[in-house]
Amino acid sequence: MMNVSEIEWRDYCCGDACQYAEVKTSVGTLQIKTSHDADDLSYLVRRYGLDDMPVDPGYVPMTEAQLAMELAAI
Repeated sequence: MMNVSEIEWRDYCCGDACQYAEVKTSVGTLQIKTSHDADDLSYLVRRYGLDDMPVDPGYVPMTEAQLAMELAAI
């Protein structure tokens, strides 16, 4: 099981994301973006299945607790 604090972030500053990461899980891949606003603790997450097809039509806003549940699938 992976914790949010263990995500290896890449420098990324484009559009609405300040940091970006891709994390492999047992059910696919998570693309995760953070906000430019330091006070905004939410994440934008897009889920992909094992076939690399998107599960969500776009990025879904998630709290840290919701992201932690997604990371639990590792």
